Amino acid sequence: MWLWIFAILLLALIWVGGWLLRSLGVPIPLSAQIGLTAGVVTTVLGILAYRRWRAGAAARALEREIMKQTEQQAAMSAPDRRAEIIELKAQVERGIQALKQSKLGDRGKNALYTLPWFMIVGPPGAGKTTAIRHSGLNFPLLDATGGAVKGVGGTRNCDWWFTNEAILLDTAGRYATQDDDQPEWFSFLDLLRKFRSKRPINGVILAVSASDILEQTEEQTTQMARTLRARIDELQNRLDMVVPVYVMFTKVDLVAGFVEFFNDLKKSDRDRVFGATFPMDMATERKAEDLFEEEFALIISQIHSRAVKRVAREKKEMRDRVIQFPLEFQALRTSLTDFLQALFEDNTRDDKPIFRGFYFSSGTQEGNPVDRVLGGLARAFGLAPRMDTDAQLEPKSYFVTDLFRRVVFPDQDVAARTRREMRRQWLYRFALGATALFAALMLLVPSSCTYKRNQDLVRNVEATAAGAAKVDWAGKESVGDKASDLTTIRALLKQLDYWRANDPPSGMRFGMYVGNDLYEPLRGVYTTAIERGLKEPTKKDLETKLSAFGAVSTKNGKEYNERYDLLKLYLMLTWPEKLDPEWAARPLANAWAKALRSPDPVGDAEHLVPHTRYYLDLMKRGEVKPWDRNDPAVTRARSALLRAPRLDRMYEALVREANADIKAIKHSDIFYGSVSPFITYKQDLQVQGAYTRDGWGRVRELLGSQKSQLSAERWVLGEEEARQEEDVEKQIVKLKNLYFERYKIAWRDFILDVEVHEPENAETSLAELTALSEPEWPYKRLITTLHENVTLDISEGELAGLAESALQHAKRELQRKLQLQQDAPEKKVRPMSPVEIAFKPLTDFAVPKEGKDPEKEADSTGLAEYQGTISKLVGVLTDLRDADAAPDPTAVMGEFQGAFRGTSGLLMTQSGFTRPMLSPLLMRPITFAWAGVVNDAGGAATGLWETNVWSVWRDTLANRYPFKKTQRDASLADFTEFFKPNSGLLWTFYTENLKGTLKRNGDAFTPTRRFNSSVGYKPDFLSTCLTRGAEISSAVFPSGGEEPKIKFEVNLHSVSPDVSEVSIEIDGVSHVYKNHPEQWLAAEWPNTKAETPGARVRIRGYNGLDEEINRPGDFGIYRLIDAAQSVESGTAGGSPQGVPTVVVTWYLRSRDAHIKLDFKPSKRDRGLSPALFLGYDCPRVIAQ
Repeated sequence: MWLWIFAILLLALIWVGGWLLRSLGVPIPLSAQIGLTAGVVTTVLGILAYRRWRAGAAARALEREIMKQTEQQAAMSAPDRRAEIIELKAQVERGIQALKQSKLGDRGKNALYTLPWFMIVGPPGAGKTTAIRHSGLNFPLLDATGGAVKGVGGTRNCDWWFTNEAILLDTAGRYATQDDDQPEWFSFLDLLRKFRSKRPINGVILAVSASDILEQTEEQTTQMARTLRARIDELQNRLDMVVPVYVMFTKVDLVAGFVEFFNDLKKSDRDRVFGATFPMDMATERKAEDLFEEEFALIISQIHSRAVKRVAREKKEMRDRVIQFPLEFQALRTSLTDFLQALFEDNTRDDKPIFRGFYFSSGTQEGNPVDRVLGGLARAFGLAPRMDTDAQLEPKSYFVTDLFRRVVFPDQDVAARTRREMRRQWLYRFALGATALFAALMLLVPSSCTYKRNQDLVRNVEATAAGAAKVDWAGKESVGDKASDLTTIRALLKQLDYWRANDPPSGMRFGMYVGNDLYEPLRGVYTTAIERGLKEPTKKDLETKLSAFGAVSTKNGKEYNERYDLLKLYLMLTWPEKLDPEWAARPLANAWAKALRSPDPVGDAEHLVPHTRYYLDLMKRGEVKPWDRNDPAVTRARSALLRAPRLDRMYEALVREANADIKAIKHSDIFYGSVSPFITYKQDLQVQGAYTRDGWGRVRELLGSQKSQLSAERWVLGEEEARQEEDVEKQIVKLKNLYFERYKIAWRDFILDVEVHEPENAETSLAELTALSEPEWPYKRLITTLHENVTLDISEGELAGLAESALQHAKRELQRKLQLQQDAPEKKVRPMSPVEIAFKPLTDFAVPKEGKDPEKEADSTGLAEYQGTISKLVGVLTDLRDADAAPDPTAVMGEFQGAFRGTSGLLMTQSGFTRPMLSPLLMRPITFAWAGVVNDAGGAATGLWETNVWSVWRDTLANRYPFKKTQRDASLADFTEFFKPNSGLLWTFYTENLKGTLKRNGDAFTPTRRFNSSVGYKPDFLSTCLTRGAEISSAVFPSGGEEPKIKFEVNLHSVSPDVSEVSIEIDGVSHVYKNHPEQWLAAEWPNTKAETPGARVRIRGYNGLDEEINRPGDFGIYRLIDAAQSVESGTAGGSPQGVPTVVVTWYLRSRDAHIKLDFKPSKRDRGLSPALFLGYDCPRVIAQ
């Protein structure tokens, strides 16, 4: 039924849903609906066919097992009963065959499986068979006597009743009370459970004689109920089914008055049910005795109502019986309640059977009725019981037919599994469902994921291809951005390509993988995008360059190799058989970047290399068409390259492979770690792979056993093979000489490219020396690397014909003579290459000689001695840094002189070839360290100068007269303390802090220069401060005295005509000049005895002339002179024969009068000149 409902709903969904979708505009093909409908119908028919087949198979299997049990019984029975059992077996077999040939059940042959089975159980004599026989049912298959088919084997205690509606198993009465033949019975039940797995038994009819219950005691009734319950529990437990139990109380006709009470019923009324059927929910939830009492009370009420109606119609002799029956029937209530209570009693071990209903019946009327109520009253009153002599002439069945047809048979689907079985089946179904779900998921999830991944792959390919197609090589974006836009499609292509060769991931298979179909279209998009930017501009650019080739010399190996590689690249792009993608990828990327006019071709080429590499791989595999060749351009390029000397071309072929395959040696391979900040490189050169030990191994092979490979690339220049090989043989020695010469140059330039960084100060110098003196000496790494790569494995034969140097020849002669003098067996001398000989002094400087223990002899090398020197300087600089006093270069000069001398001695061991390489490496760190000490000394002196000298100068002398023309004079005491020659502030500082780094020559000062370094004193400090300061001290402090003292004489030189008197006063010394002979006034500055220091000139004359020039103060004389309008050299009185003087002229304010005085110093110096002081200054910073 559910199958048909599901099929109808599904078909409705297909057709109605399709109509709705079409009405919404969704295109649903009619063929799809027809196909789905056919699928549903086919599925339903298949399920129905499977069910028929399963029913037939189960019926056949059940038949076989029943017959098998019968045979086993016959084999185990006594000989005298064997014939009887065989006959019974034949009877059962005939019955089953007749059932199969009938139309009972779904199909006759499946009747054993499809018909419901009901079992009738009851104690002996309960009237089970009688109830069936007189039930009015149709039994098409009866035995010859008209009875049921006797059972054998496991059913030998049963009779088989085949009806049109069901199969009834009538169990023997002793089954309900005895355990005989239990194994065979259980075996039969197991067969039913196995082959009628859905419902082995559809229900149990429990037949109990009402007369037995009336006659039994309460204990007997309870015991009988419990015994029957045990049989039902056995049945349920064996079959794992909870069966509906129909309690049929038989032989109700033995209740007194039954026949008289119901003899007026018609046959149709007698076929009806006399009892009650309970709904399933009430049958399973409420107690059996409660249900029974409620329904029994209703039945009693109806019986009483009927009795009232019958009494009025019956004759007097029948009336008593009619009235008696309700009383006798009601007397059954207590016993039946007790019976049902015991029968359906709850227990925790077994499932309670379903109390489907209780029914009263009478199959036939035999025996004497039980007069329980009235008989009991008669006995109680001592009366004789009434004897009923009336006999039933025509036996009738009461209340049986509809019980089977309308109650029992329709309930064929009520039987259910026990809780234990339901739990087991639930677990089984759950496990089965989980397994099925897991299996479905194992199929569905991977397949769904596979479909999703392939769908995503398709979308990804579409999106990637669309993005690649949009790349515009002529656009404004950078080349790097454009190349990045193609990175995704290249990665996707490589992935698809890899999956083509090695199978895609398992998660993308399941017959759904689409990558192989997508590869070629995607590759076409990628190669089109690449060639759109690569092929046209790059091919044109390459051909232009090839056509422009001119003669080239291999002396410029770089230029020759560039042109050779350009031709080689172009030929590879047009000649796939010669294409080497690994080699050509980078040159093609470089050419591409240049053809695109990239502003950064080197950087952009890095972005393009992955694309050119993959593009060339595709070309090599034949998946991309090679470029068309421009033969004239190739011919011109080959001709240009062939004009280069053959030896040079062969040499480039010799080293080209080694340079490409062997890693070059870089400075960073040697100078790393803490020393790297202190090493710089002029050109950052490298030693190409051809000029390493491994490179020599490759070159050696090409010059020896593999010399034919030198002509392996003859196709590039289009040379003939025979001629190439002939030339190789002739040029081997020349190639070797050229190779070793360039080998030496490569390493010489590599070492000369190294420069030690010049530190800024002593602190940086200390860090630099510390880095150079670390246990793994950087210089040792350099020279060891050199030693490893110039110590070449070479034989005497390979040296044959090489240009032998004088040093090599002398060495061999010396070794030979030493061996002869020692009179020892001649020891074979290891042949050395010209490269090793050239660098031998340098390698011996750091590497112990052959035959010596490297560990023990490491400290005896020149490098070890130099490292010791550096370590000492590290200690010196460390002490200098940690000292409290300012650094004094003179204190450490001795250590540095020793370092210079020792290092110079070490360099004497070097040859003219190696000394220029080693000298800068050894000397520069020492020179720079000394420069750092000197610079720090200057810096420290600047700090002390600013604190001790400059601050005093600024506060007491600067911006004061006589150093600047201001109204404020400097204090004479401050002047003296600053300028006095030995103990003055200026010269004390010089003596204590600058004398070691400044050389004094008179009044001139020059920085002391040692080891090419000197303190960078500022020029204004040297010239303005020190030199002029020395001049002031020399002029003002005679003979280096402690006090300033300038002695001089003053006389009147001349006056204007209107001046009659001149009075002069200088620091307390005065004189008045009138018209009388000259008289020199002796004076000195400063005059400590003067009460009022200063200088004054008073002029008087005719017409009231009276003016005074007064300049008080310690520097009054200088202010007086400074007030003059003219100071010039002259002679006393202006006479040519007069002594030299300094003529000072003052012009008066009135009448254009003037006065001139002669100043005659005791020495020829500038002591009295204000210019000596004016403009003098000391800077705040004295060193750079």
